[in-house]
Amino acid sequence: MHLAYLLTSDSEYLEVAALIDSLIVEDDQVFVIHNNPKVMDRLRIYYGNHPEVHLYPAQDFALTGDLSLARGTLVMLREALESTFDYVINLTDGMAPIKPRDQLVSYLEEHPQDHYQIYSDEHKDPSLRKKYERYYPFTNLSYFQHEGFTRLLSKGLASIIHLFKKRNFPYTYVITSPWFVLSRATARLLVEHFGFLSQNFMLFWYPEEVWLGTMLEMLNHHEHINNDLRWLYPDGDFYPGISPAKGSQQPTGARPVFFAAKRSSE
Repeated sequence: MHLAYLLTSDSEYLEVAALIDSLIVEDDQVFVIHNNPKVMDRLRIYYGNHPEVHLYPAQDFALTGDLSLARGTLVMLREALESTFDYVINLTDGMAPIKPRDQLVSYLEEHPQDHYQIYSDEHKDPSLRKKYERYYPFTNLSYFQHEGFTRLLSKGLASIIHLFKKRNFPYTYVITSPWFVLSRATARLLVEHFGFLSQNFMLFWYPEEVWLGTMLEMLNHHEHINNDLRWLYPDGDFYPGISPAKGSQQPTGARPVFFAAKRSSE
């Protein structure tokens, strides 16, 4: 079995390099977007002759006014389809494998479905439609994710814009964990509908947590296991709008876990 990893990072060079080195085994592929040009230059120097490592510059603007994570993931999915893989797995800063590769492969052979976690949808929470039908300015700013005042101002202006412009979205909004394990067939299906992202998630509120589940719902693709195989936050669960870098405890319980965020104390 061949695996492809997608990695979006802001971390120091040594941390990123250590993670890449742990992933490029058995001819597995790693696709990396790094937001620091200096770190990217060092990665190019070291991994320039490694056919398993594919490096891409940061995307400051994913869309005309939107953060880059959602589109960057699709871009890397598109590039990954040029290589050989059976499953594609996306990671982010502070997240790394915690079990041997052969255990992951055995699990995927036993459970040959897609793996991603659905958190909610607008049928369970009708307020999501009201929230997502608005256009939010400033989402393309690099500090939008962590600057409270900017997000508050964006929400206020979105209410004004909403008086004149609303989204005409005929599908169901679905919130999922941004991290997943997808088969090659599902990755190809998403890439074939690449334009759906630009057409429907411009100036959107955290599109990285909505695009995957919403696109798969639109495509009537529902065959999956509701588990992203990650232990992300202090209790191991996924929470929209919160970075996994807040840390995690040791995974417990029966839920299969193969990746975990770095502990906050480390």
